[in-house]
Amino acid sequence: MRSAPLTASAVGKAAATVVAGDTVLIATGVYPESLVPASSGEPGAPITYEALGNGPVVLRPDRFPIWLPAARRLEHLRFRDLTLDGAAIADKRVSYGVLVDEAPGVKSDIVVERCVVTGFFMGMMF
Repeated sequence: MRSAPLTASAVGKAAATVVAGDTVLIATGVYPESLVPASSGEPGAPITYEALGNGPVVLRPDRFPIWLPAARRLEHLRFRDLTLDGAAIADKRVSYGVLVDEAPGVKSDIVVERCVVTGFFMGMMF
């Protein structure tokens, strides 16, 4: 399990490099980027993204804070204790805090726990 605290420039990099069973601990701060995982966890070994616990972690990109594109066929992911803030999104009519584009035949197993979603047209879209 890799669990080093991240900086603003490392959230996207971590999402691109983690593997099943990893936990990404995100340090306090405001992150102007989307969290778009590149890979899935596995049954019993999800990939987890969560706040380090030393203060609020705010994702405030100009698009979707958490986006799971159908083409990536993502499964077994956990998101905990994050604040998803839509303040930087210009067109609120097409804004979602969490956007999951499910692919046919994929059993997602996506868990969003204790997250605050604010400033969006819809909080979550599955």
